[in-house]
Amino acid sequence: MPDMESIIFIVGNHDTGKTTVMETLLDYLKDKEFKIATIKDIKHSGFKLDEQGKDTWRHAKAGASIVCAGAIHETDFLVKNHLEFEKIKELVSPHADIILVEGFKEVRGKKIIVARTLNDITQIQGLIAEDDEILAVAGPVVDDGLYSGDATTMERGEVPHSLQELLIKLGKQGQLRRNRLEMPLASYSCSLDVNGCNIPLKPYVSTTLKNIVIATIAPLTWNLKNPLNHGRISFQVNESTVKRESFKMQVNQKSLVLKSFVVDSISSVILGYISTLDLESTLMDQEMQDVLIKIDSNTRDDDGKTKSLK
Repeated sequence: MPDMESIIFIVGNHDTGKTTVMETLLDYLKDKEFKIATIKDIKHSGFKLDEQGKDTWRHAKAGASIVCAGAIHETDFLVKNHLEFEKIKELVSPHADIILVEGFKEVRGKKIIVARTLNDITQIQGLIAEDDEILAVAGPVVDDGLYSGDATTMERGEVPHSLQELLIKLGKQGQLRRNRLEMPLASYSCSLDVNGCNIPLKPYVSTTLKNIVIATIAPLTWNLKNPLNHGRISFQVNESTVKRESFKMQVNQKSLVLKSFVVDSISSVILGYISTLDLESTLMDQEMQDVLIKIDSNTRDDDGKTKSLK
């Protein structure tokens, strides 16, 4: 779930251009293959998306606290009570790499201040937390040349280079977190085969080995379109050294092409952990070991002693 590091707040007084800044950021991000969510803080007490007399309105009036409307081109959820920002974030964040928020200036986080006058900036700075990071100042106060402070300025319709770099960084971090959330691998166990013989693993050993494998897979697949539901690593070991050409990694049944230094890094970490396990001397005495590690829905923990390799 994206944490506050993946959220940017666009804050300012009423009618200063916050939505325009939001549109500019969205226009920049829309072709970057990130999943973007937006949240808007609406202060009008009478605001409602639903309309009296509509079927969805009748559902709510009859007692539904959540109404879902599934249409051809969109799906709408109507929650019939006020939710605090933390709850909204909890609902939205599993499905987004970056969240852009219009309003909620009282919530701590990264902020872009949108203002018409220098006095607007002073007012907003007095309302936000002292340790909030100000990413940029935008709005008429910048477009009209009134602002000359130290913060990065964001002119109308433009995203400054420093903000572009941050958005890309946050997007990639968000994709990695989201893929980990959407990774069924995390709910499976891990199996270890050596020379075609399954090695029963105690649950904590299986979990540790699984986490090592997932930690190596996740950075390589942050832009994967589908959830990770299958992982497989195989290699040969000769005299405690992994044969680089034998190393194979599969994710979702597809092989990954890895650079040599990546193979060396991953295999050394995995082999280092396997070498700490209390495997029978039969394994260690063999000249060549074929190692296979799998994580998928068919894998099960096996709480028992190491199986004989004879």
